[in-house]
Amino acid sequence: MVSTLNFGDSAEAAASSADPEQLYAREKKLLEERRVLPLVALPEYIGLSQNVRDWMPARWGEWHLADVWLDLPEPSPRSPAIRTPPQLLPHSQPPRPPEPNHEFRTKLLFVVLLTIFASVSVVAYAVTHYTQAAFEAMDAERTEALVAQFKKEFVQRGEEIAHQAKKIAEANLTERMAIDLSRRNADQSLYVRDAVGTAQEHGLDYVEFVNYDGVLISSAQFPARVGYKDDWVTSVKDWNDTPAFLKKEELPDGVSLSLSVVRTKQHRGGQEFVYHRWTPAG
Repeated sequence: MVSTLNFGDSAEAAASSADPEQLYAREKKLLEERRVLPLVALPEYIGLSQNVRDWMPARWGEWHLADVWLDLPEPSPRSPAIRTPPQLLPHSQPPRPPEPNHEFRTKLLFVVLLTIFASVSVVAYAVTHYTQAAFEAMDAERTEALVAQFKKEFVQRGEEIAHQAKKIAEANLTERMAIDLSRRNADQSLYVRDAVGTAQEHGLDYVEFVNYDGVLISSAQFPARVGYKDDWVTSVKDWNDTPAFLKKEELPDGVSLSLSVVRTKQHRGGQEFVYHRWTPAG
């Protein structure tokens, strides 16, 4: 611009154009003489070497030094390669802080995730354990209540069946049967159907009459077994003080469980006794 406007000596301008300090002094002199008025003022300027590559400053002066590199000439085979240290540019910004260690981030994330997983596992185990313990306690209480209710109903029902059995043992029909069967050559077939009528009269499902030697005289639930011997009846001497008990009953179509009571009716005629058994369904 100085040589174009013929300001000063062109030779001096040409000589000083290669020296930044002389160029700055000449421009300052022109401004002080007010021969040239600047329309635009640059707050800073940057001088770059010819071997600087990828210098791309931002619009508002931000520098991106991460992409800048120097194009150095290849060293001769005889001389070792000399790496020129990077030159600091005037008014350069401070270098960027180093990037955080990604391995540390990964470890920290792993520790956090492991802590969360452990906490959730402990809470889940505690909730499951205490919930299961609560359900087991409730189940145990419910079982105890059912067992207590069963025992209560068992005793109550047994007393009712024992009362019915006592009434049958003290009935006139039973008294007459005991007297007749105590005789020699007594005909037991006369009483084969008596158990059926007794069961209907007293509202019982199972009723049987058994002789003193354990031979079955009459059966309401299994008439075909009449004449067979029940050895378990003669195993107890006094059935009148025996409470109700559970017994497996053989039926024509299978097996059932019954609440049984045995009561005796004794008629002394020599040494013969008549035993009667009532086995109502539970």
